[in-house]
Amino acid sequence: MIKAVIFDMDGVIIDSEPIYLDLAIQFLKKYLKQDYDQEKFDKTICTAVGKSDHKLFEIVSEFLSDEYTWEEVHEKSQKEWRTFTLNYKTILKPHLINVLKDLKSQNLKLAIASSSPYDNIMQVVKECEIQDYFEYMTSGEDFKESKPNPEIYDHTIKKLGLKPDEVIAIEDSTYGIEAALQSGCTCIALEDTRFGFDQSKAHYLVKDLFQANKIINKVKSQ
Repeated sequence: MIKAVIFDMDGVIIDSEPIYLDLAIQFLKKYLKQDYDQEKFDKTICTAVGKSDHKLFEIVSEFLSDEYTWEEVHEKSQKEWRTFTLNYKTILKPHLINVLKDLKSQNLKLAIASSSPYDNIMQVVKECEIQDYFEYMTSGEDFKESKPNPEIYDHTIKKLGLKPDEVIAIEDSTYGIEAALQSGCTCIALEDTRFGFDQSKAHYLVKDLFQANKIINKVKSQ
């Protein structure tokens, strides 16, 4: 019996991934090799969507100028991005609030398991006024390995006091889906064709959170 739903944040709660990706690309242009392969770079950086920003810089390290290590460039990004602001309410995914209300009315436990830093998670939920819906919020920065390692899901499920087969995860990225599946959750993927995600392994593929909610209610009643 389903007793909880765990949400990824970027790409599921807010449509932030294209914004963050563009921000990273514009920043990285200052540190890339002069003769880097543009097409290969574009494909490679898209594979980092769903990973922590720390991992993103490691993934694109082969394209960086020999003057810098990826760790140095990552550190520079953190200083520069402190001034970046985003109105999270304007990028809430459609149907989110109604879905949260419906799930909560059924006494389902709700949680967030995101690769983003904890401070960012808290900023999003507070600005969007949705923090009261969630019983627990987990950040990937608390773990040695980010998604697709299932540790973030294993930890969240344990904190909820449940078993994996009592939990549905809503994800979008290849890595997020893999992490949820490895933890033993039922996984619903929000369809997204912009980043080349492999969403084929998810138990269900849906267009939006409204459809995801229908699946949750169907599975819950079985």
